[in-house]
Amino acid sequence: MEPESPETAALEERLRAALAARSALVTARSLRPVDTSPARRWPRPLLSLGASVAAAFLAVVTVVTFPHPLAEQERHTSVATSRQVDLHGLSFRVPRGWTDWQPEPGVQACVQPPGVPHEIDHCWATGIQVATQTGDQSESLEEQDWPRTWLNCWTADGRTNFSDPMTGSRLIDRDSMRISRQRVDYRAWRVTCRSGQEFTARLWWIPRHETSIRALRLDSRDASLAEELVSSITLR
Repeated sequence: MEPESPETAALEERLRAALAARSALVTARSLRPVDTSPARRWPRPLLSLGASVAAAFLAVVTVVTFPHPLAEQERHTSVATSRQVDLHGLSFRVPRGWTDWQPEPGVQACVQPPGVPHEIDHCWATGIQVATQTGDQSESLEEQDWPRTWLNCWTADGRTNFSDPMTGSRLIDRDSMRISRQRVDYRAWRVTCRSGQEFTARLWWIPRHETSIRALRLDSRDASLAEELVSSITLR
């Protein structure tokens, strides 16, 4: 074997140095495969679900934080603080804590305890009815059986009970007063029903204005509220 020439030895030495330098640049990071796959995309159903959940959460937060104005209005109506009601030729105050509605706007109004449905049966059975333009009611004041015009009594929750007719009534009280310098006549009848139910029907009549205030089956605990309403009437 022939000895290496000085030129060959020098070339080999330079090759070894170059390989050593190259090896020093190789690291664990440079040995990882390059991820050439496209960016991950969420499936459309998951995106839709996420959007729906976010929208529902936002709606809940909005409702809790910002109450709807109509909800506020309904809440204030149910509180029913004392307020003025105007009808044809008169106005009156609704007793504090009660609600009111008008079956015939400007002509009739019903005043009822809170939570009672605004229906005419419930108005007669549990509330106070103020009716203008009724025509002459003077004869009714002297009738022993005036309440029997309604024929039937009412259930405990205020519905007409066609299987429980009124069986009798008798006049138990009469009085008169003045409101806005006008005479107001008052009568009260004790009514009995086939079922054994009994109640007091009350009528106030303002002749000059042809206006009646009826409390047909008002609870005895609320009778003073009817008197309060009548006393608050202002005639025009």
